[in-house]
Amino acid sequence: MSPRGGLAGLAVFAAGVVAGIAAEELLYRRTFGGVDPEAGEPLGALRGEPIEVLARDGTRLHAEAFGADDGPGIVLCHGFTLRLDSWHYQIRDLVRDGRWRVVAYDARGHGRSGVVGPNGLAPSVLAEDLEAVLHQTGVRPAVVAGHSMGGIMVQALGRFGARFPEEVGEHVRGVVLLNTTFTSAMGAWRDGRVRSSRLRDRLLVVGDGISARAEALERFRFPASDLAMLLTRLGFGATASPAHVAFTRRMIDATPTSTFASGIGGMMNFDLHAGLEKLDVPVLIIAGTRDLITPAFLSREMAARIPEAELVELENVGHMAMLEQHEEVSGLIRSFAERVLT
Repeated sequence: MSPRGGLAGLAVFAAGVVAGIAAEELLYRRTFGGVDPEAGEPLGALRGEPIEVLARDGTRLHAEAFGADDGPGIVLCHGFTLRLDSWHYQIRDLVRDGRWRVVAYDARGHGRSGVVGPNGLAPSVLAEDLEAVLHQTGVRPAVVAGHSMGGIMVQALGRFGARFPEEVGEHVRGVVLLNTTFTSAMGAWRDGRVRSSRLRDRLLVVGDGISARAEALERFRFPASDLAMLLTRLGFGATASPAHVAFTRRMIDATPTSTFASGIGGMMNFDLHAGLEKLDVPVLIIAGTRDLITPAFLSREMAARIPEAELVELENVGHMAMLEQHEEVSGLIRSFAERVLT
């Protein structure tokens, strides 16, 4: 190629990059324009009494306790690639009541907790971690609320109830399942059966590849950008606060690549539907009608299978209901805890 041709090609490439950035910024402004009522909220700034929990396999889990020292307990379990700070509003609102001892913790591989470990993020491992948190923080009796992956670990605790018979019913008096699922075959589940596992199998192969190269890939993670914000926006419903989207993006960006890989392996190969009937405590299921990650039909399936389940569907809400409709979610958890704990 001649020098002139090479320079012309470079100029075309550069012009394309500039045009792409300009288009991205225009789309970003159109998507997030307007006044944000949540802009002044100090998201993630709340800190409680730190408690170090030792998991069964030796992994260190970071937990924090808020509120009354001897009040009834509410334990909060966050979703994949998030951290305990994702429950910001619920911690704030429940502590203001002055009645509850609220405990939230970072799942292994997230936030301030230790690395994922050799067994990854399999539901059985997450259930063991939750069991360790319940015992070592001394919060009992308790309502346990789980969002997304956190809801999976709560269900897994019920599924593996033969190992922890004292947990469900005595220690755990009620369960809140928020924007979650009982199966990794999310979009393929219809009419009580899994129709296809092809996509899941492909994702498992991808997860194995990422896991084998996690350290190298860590250096090539995409930086925060308008495009990353727009992709994160897809996890929200019809009206999303830019502050909530940015906060969620920061949590995702802080998650190690090794955790992403372990999550694909653990979260893409499970089915807990056979254990739903074992959740023989009151259960509140909260779904978002615009949730693209764990669609509301999965919540309906759970509600049909769990003996004492109540289903609440939040209109036009996506996968981050505890942020999007924080007042309503805090109120639902509060009234549920009052009913089963007092």
